[in-house]
Amino acid sequence: MLTKIYRLLLISITIGSIFVIASTTWALAQGENEPTGLNNVHLWIYPEYDDPRLLTILRGQIAGAEASVENPVTVRFLVPSTAFMYSAGFLDAQGHYVRGGFIDPTKTTNDVYPERQSSAIAGWDEITFTIATNLFVVEYYDPIIIGNEDKTIDYEFHFLYPISDLEVVIVPPKSTNFTVSPQGTPGTDTFLSGDPALFYSFNDLIVDEDSSLQFDISYSESGGISPLLVVGIVCGVSAAIVGGFLIKRKAKQKALAERRPVRISKKKAKRQGFCRQCGKQLDRPSPHCPYCGAKQ
Repeated sequence: MLTKIYRLLLISITIGSIFVIASTTWALAQGENEPTGLNNVHLWIYPEYDDPRLLTILRGQIAGAEASVENPVTVRFLVPSTAFMYSAGFLDAQGHYVRGGFIDPTKTTNDVYPERQSSAIAGWDEITFTIATNLFVVEYYDPIIIGNEDKTIDYEFHFLYPISDLEVVIVPPKSTNFTVSPQGTPGTDTFLSGDPALFYSFNDLIVDEDSSLQFDISYSESGGISPLLVVGIVCGVSAAIVGGFLIKRKAKQKALAERRPVRISKKKAKRQGFCRQCGKQLDRPSPHCPYCGAKQ
């Protein structure tokens, strides 16, 4: 009898444990509500777009989960530890950017955005936030550009979800000798600048220890004209124009003076006349006539 009771008790405990484990697993899965992958992803890389740093823009769509206002989805991304976050959110039904959010149950506030902590990859942080649509947005600036005139960028892109399709666009700054390894397909950026750009396409990217994408970027600004040189050129041209004008004016005044006839003043003309005695013309005033000696 006791043996039967023990058996029934053991069976009840086992069934209860299974139910608790299953319920906990289901609750955790529902609580996470995280995507299983990404698709239609676009990555824009802008060296010195509007800042001396490197601008990175990442946009795409989550897969394996359906986000809504009532049921937001938690997403995670990797960013450089030195990166300054500019955007982390989603696009609403009208295509407007909406700031993402993150609710941490250990804190009293629910506007911690985004949650950021060190990742297992050295030099990279993991950011976490929620989105209310399937369209995510991540933008950040990174002081990764090395050099003054001859500049280099060792760019890396790490991801935490499998990506079915990815397009990378690298837009060169106003510079010379712009090169990227590996080589891309030339095209035109239609997102921000409208400038010539290099395009890359990737498919079926999986997450593993070698899953990062790498681009070696280099360019030079030595071919450009410095602001000081521009100021010097402007000042030199202005001085030449003013100097030429003064020289031309002085030459014109000299030419007019040479062509102007010499006039004898009326006062001098009154002093000249003829001798009262002999009638000869007197060249200059004199008390006596130089010809006949008569007093004048």
